[in-house]
Amino acid sequence: MKGINPVLVAGSIIETVNVATAIKSCNLQTFNDEFSVWHVKLKSLKILGMKVEFLVSRLEHLQRAASDAEAAKNKQQYLDLCSEHDVSESEIKDVEEKIRELVSVFDKCFDEIEGLKLEIENHESRFQKQVSALTF
Repeated sequence: MKGINPVLVAGSIIETVNVATAIKSCNLQTFNDEFSVWHVKLKSLKILGMKVEFLVSRLEHLQRAASDAEAAKNKQQYLDLCSEHDVSESEIKDVEEKIRELVSVFDKCFDEIEGLKLEIENHESRFQKQVSALTF
């Protein structure tokens, strides 16, 4: 075919395959922005003469399904819970670190208390010996 740039043709075919692959691999977590980008690409490919109507139809069907009220609610709930989970996980790590610090302080204090307890007992014993040694 005269006047057709083979690089443009190859690029159009590759881009059509890329969009089709992206559409095929999308899921409910796919953002509307991605659907919009694919739609613009397909519109451009159609202008270049590619037969992409079946992909446009499929994309619009998936976009409607993804924006379904229940799906949108579930998606938002999922994203909220994921965020809450991440925050909770971080807080748990902070609390675990604080517990480790407190256990370390507790153990140190316990060791010091035991040492001081022995010293007090020794002082008490020496004091009692001095008391016993007194004669009246």
